[in-house]
Amino acid sequence: MYHKLRVNEVISSNSRISSIDIFRSVAIISVVLFHFNNLFPFGYLGVDLFFVISGFLIGGILIKKFDDKQPINYFKFILQRGFKIWPSYYTFIFVGTLLVYIFYNSIDLNQIIPVWDFKRYLFFYQNYT
Repeated sequence: MYHKLRVNEVISSNSRISSIDIFRSVAIISVVLFHFNNLFPFGYLGVDLFFVISGFLIGGILIKKFDDKQPINYFKFILQRGFKIWPSYYTFIFVGTLLVYIFYNSIDLNQIIPVWDFKRYLFFYQNYT
């Protein structure tokens, strides 16, 4: 039996703005190139672009609920956003840390998150300490 992948539904959706995907890819590629030996000097601006895109999309969801006179449960909304981001974030943290320990352990110790400092990254307060 043939099952249609959900990704096909998402990509072909009439509510999807394909130009947003292009800007998102530009943002991601510019940041990656910036971190790869500073190949793209202003690549850090990709982070700002990515946050603008996220704000646009999240704001659109909230405005649609407001226009449809639907109540906005902020706790549920934040939890839904979290479950969209947390799996890839934690996968990246754990796999990235493992790869750094394997490949960079003797090359660049600045790339390794110390074990005693790991909780800051697990609980999202690394920028506040």
